[in-house]
Amino acid sequence: GVLVANPLPAERLVVVDSPTPLATGDLASLQQPSGAGWRSLVRVPPLGYAQVSPASHPPPAGQSGMIEGHRLRNEFFEVMISAATGGIQGVRPFDQRSPIISQQLGLLAEGEQTPSSRMVAESVAVRLDGPLQSAFTSRGQVIPEDDGAEPLADFTQTVTLTRGSRCVDLKLEVTLRQPLEGGPWTNHLACRWAWAAAAVPLSQSSDWDVVAAAHQRLESPLFVEIADRPPMTIVPHGSTWHRRSTPRSLDTLIAVRGQTTTQVHLSLVVGDPHPAEAALAAMLPPLAMTDVAPPPVASAWLAQLSQPGVLVLDVAPSPNPKAAGLVFLLRETEGRRGTCRLTLCRPINQALTLDWHDQPAGQLTVLDGAAEVPLRGHDMKRVFVAF
Repeated sequence: GVLVANPLPAERLVVVDSPTPLATGDLASLQQPSGAGWRSLVRVPPLGYAQVSPASHPPPAGQSGMIEGHRLRNEFFEVMISAATGGIQGVRPFDQRSPIISQQLGLLAEGEQTPSSRMVAESVAVRLDGPLQSAFTSRGQVIPEDDGAEPLADFTQTVTLTRGSRCVDLKLEVTLRQPLEGGPWTNHLACRWAWAAAAVPLSQSSDWDVVAAAHQRLESPLFVEIADRPPMTIVPHGSTWHRRSTPRSLDTLIAVRGQTTTQVHLSLVVGDPHPAEAALAAMLPPLAMTDVAPPPVASAWLAQLSQPGVLVLDVAPSPNPKAAGLVFLLRETEGRRGTCRLTLCRPINQALTLDWHDQPAGQLTVLDGAAEVPLRGHDMKRVFVAF
């Protein structure tokens, strides 16, 4: 079987690869063949684990996929792939009449304010279509708007959608045919995101904090939130630089001077109002282990937090060997003051905050076996708990 661990303080649905099919039930549901093995959707408790046993027989064949025409559809929204460009023509939640965001590649030349180029698809093909995951792969060129001009770049773009997920995954491979010569802000290849409303505010990451994006040029390696209805979070997976090209669009820079080929991973999370949590979940792969002794209980959680927007950045044993317990590093990311209730799988008898020298900094209230942790906006606290 497979033991899947979840280091996040919220329940996750994760995609897990295994050499054999897994038994379906409360923990594992949909699965489909993947290469020489199988891919399964596993539900894992917050800061906990789930152990899924091998299936006694393969799942039934013939389960329907998520592709209709040039659309990927799960229970939350549909992603429309443009046959002309190969980009994302639109993402439409099922409670909306119109798409809320689109995506294309564009090359900004020196002296331009907006790219005078466009994507042209040579092919748009189904890469996989199963009950758990479906994907399209597009291949083509980025060409100038001038008719007859030589292509600027070749691209391959794969868009993947997973059942039960609010995340659209993009993987890009780009080869430039002409070198970029200018500065990175004035001559670059970018992934352009465009939406309808001009007055939508943007937020960006500052460490893990969510702060207003007040400038045209953004340094934000973890996420950029588009505070529309529903909210959307772009997770750049390390593509640090972004440019607010118009009031209705954002360019994520993926190639600048000195680069001729690039491979980029981007994610778009739709409908999650907590961008730091959404980004961390999109970036953190599942921790799956095979050939391990099964635990006495099939699934269990270690800790839960009551306040959204609070991350657990670290869990460690007590630095004092005479005081057995755990130390949690908590980070409030959204600028909201409040009391976060820390609940563990065992009742807490004592809780206090520690300074950065492992010295007690203050006693915390313990109510019904849970620690009450007061947090200011963008606060970070080390919390020691004993049982």
